Amino acid sequence: TAYEIIGGGSPILEYTNAQADLLTKSLQKRHDLAVKTYVGMRYWKPFTEDALESIRKDKLKALVIVPLYPQFSISTSGSSLR
Repeated sequence: TAYEIIGGGSPILEYTNAQADLLTKSLQKRHDLAVKTYVGMRYWKPFTEDALESIRKDKLKALVIVPLYPQFSISTSGSSLR
């Protein structure tokens, strides 16, 4: 299968976690901000609901959402933000 060629599974979660880690480090270094990132996927683990539960537990005072869809459309970013 195609996934066997690239290591046995989709690299999306690995890449997304790497982006989240780099974003955290960059904001901490450049702006001296106490930042925590949360990853939530629409169709696979960790699901968006899991990320929202972690956010609720952390009792945040502010939240910035960064959708990583390649484009904005009502069927992707729009429906996820609802």
